[in-house]
Formats: sequence, C-alpha cells, structure tokens
Amino acid sequence: MKENQRITITKRMLKDSLLELLKEKDLDSITVTELCANAQINRTTFYRYYKFPADVLTEMERELVDEMHEALSVIKTEEDAKRYLTKLCQGCYDKNTLLGFFMRYDFGADHAMVLGDLYRSSKMWQYDSGDEFSNIVGTYFAGGSYFILRTWVNGDLDRTPEEMASLLWKLMTSDYSVILKNIR
Repeated sequence: MKENQRITITKRMLKDSLLELLKEKDLDSITVTELCANAQINRTTFYRYYKFPADVLTEMERELVDEMHEALSVIKTEEDAKRYLTKLCQGCYDKNTLLGFFMRYDFGADHAMVLGDLYRSSKMWQYDSGDEFSNIVGTYFAGGSYFILRTWVNGDLDRTPEEMASLLWKLMTSDYSVILKNIR
C-alpha cells in the first residue's frame, strides 16, 4: 500500500535531516530530539513511524537496495550490465550519494548481494542459477566485489569509477571453468 503524500514528505524530511547530522556525528550519538529538531518534526510524529534514528537509516538502506534490484531487473544485454556497473561504481565513489555513504560505513550485506545477483544473472555465467554451487560462487563474487569496492571507496585503490567497473566486469565474466571443474 502506498503512503499518502504527507507521510512521504515527513519521512523524507527525517531522512534528509539524519543524513545532514551524520556528516557531523556518529549514528549512536544522534538523539530523537536532535533529529526531530533538525527536521522540524514533532517527536510524536517521529514515533508514529520509527522507534530509533537507526530505524530511519535502515529504511533508507532497504529502499536503496530495492532500487538497485529494480535496476537489475531491466538489464537485458551485456552493455546494460556494463552501464549498471559503471553507474554503481560512480554512486559508490560519490560521497554525496546514499550509496557512497553506505559503502564508506559498511552498512549491511544487502549491497553485496546486489552484486551477487548481477553476477548470477550475467549471460557469461554458465551454471544454473538454482544450483547450490552457482549460488556459492555468486556469494563469493558478491563478497569479494563488495570488499574491493569498499577498499577502493576508502582510498586504498587509485582507480576511476570507470576503471573499477571494468575490473569488476572482467572478474564477473572471466572463464573460471577449469577451477570450477576441479572443485565441484
């Protein structure tokens, strides 16, 4: 069921306010009172939708992951996948995006699973996506790619977003059949 416009606006104000406060302090030190004052929202209104400021951030993360999965669902070609990876890397690299924020502060494993879903849906992947082994390899790729992206976002790799997307694409589409035959 879709939220009415007033609820949507109220939640957006709280989310924007939280992101603003997170630029200055850690999530654990942000109080409901401070968040509400910054958003110019009544505390009673806050408690109608959330229990803690962390709940606001959790909702933001869930919405972002849903958007990422939705974007994955329209990928039909190799070029679509490459464009998605490049856009993903640009979002991770940009400190002003929500994705960049989540990548820098390592929130949840859902972001890694989006990479695994992209890997499993790749036309280059030769095994059945329902196969347990394929899921294991997809999870391995997701975790490894996520770690590479986090390392890069934190400044330990000197690459452009386009170069990172190209690197991930090469990892995703490499022929691992020799290795896979030996460990299956």
